[in-house]
Amino acid sequence: MIAKFPKFSKLTLSDRKEIENITKLFPPYSDHNFSSLWAWNVYDSTKLSLLHDNLIIKLTDYENSNDEILTLIGMNKIEETIKICLKSSELKTVGNKIRLIPEETIKQIKDLDFVKIQEDRDNHDYIVPAWPLVELRANEFRGKRSSVNRFCRIYSPHILVERKNMTHLSQADIDSMISVFEQWMLSRNLSENESFIEKRALLRIIKSRNNLSNLYIIKIIVKENVAAFAIVEKCDKDFALLHFEKANILYKGIFHYLNRQVAGLALDLGAKKINFEQDLGIPGLRCSKLTYHPSIFLKKYTISKKT
Repeated sequence: MIAKFPKFSKLTLSDRKEIENITKLFPPYSDHNFSSLWAWNVYDSTKLSLLHDNLIIKLTDYENSNDEILTLIGMNKIEETIKICLKSSELKTVGNKIRLIPEETIKQIKDLDFVKIQEDRDNHDYIVPAWPLVELRANEFRGKRSSVNRFCRIYSPHILVERKNMTHLSQADIDSMISVFEQWMLSRNLSENESFIEKRALLRIIKSRNNLSNLYIIKIIVKENVAAFAIVEKCDKDFALLHFEKANILYKGIFHYLNRQVAGLALDLGAKKINFEQDLGIPGLRCSKLTYHPSIFLKKYTISKKT
């Protein structure tokens, strides 16, 4: 059971139902998705609290593991909830800010005299329509279409696409995913330290797959070698969420081919839109995600005391 504010309790697998009872009222914001919270809790430091049936989360900063973030999601007595949080001693440990707050929660604030609200563009989630990504017919996808066609020309008929629910993963599947991750690391010239958190997050979601719902894996196999994989979650409200995607970039066009397969899986699962998560303000990542032409962003905001 999640603690009542101002007390906090550590995130456990048994918290899933309580968390999803709140988050199901929203589009699938990546930061508040249970599978994402669990996977990225690599230091076992994520803590939860409930205040007026709103969920308050304290978690490690994605970009700096020495810092913490306080975030909240909910729709009940939001102004009162925020005022209490802003007066809390917890705020001093998180830079005196509440971050990653969904737009729907922000819209509940009517009195703007007590709080400063700042849009957090670096953490907006990219929402991409699935069907255009499968078709690749639009002019804006011309480059991706050419890349996918080139990939198929080079490697057909030796391409195999495997899909399965993650509860059915074999040890061979897991070994191949780790191998692809390590190949991706080498292609990006990343050290073990630089990729430590993401690799741990991947291992956590794999290890806990039987306690997480609606997770699917796609593997791209070329000439009997696993060249790429993606982990996709089917969420509520016609959404899918892309948790991980990794590929060996020695296979030219592999990422474009993989993302087309992700879109196809999303559609087959009944999802019309895919959450490609945020870009964290990284220029190359932002440029890449924008080429998928998101239809909307799930916007997030930062709140602090007005001085």
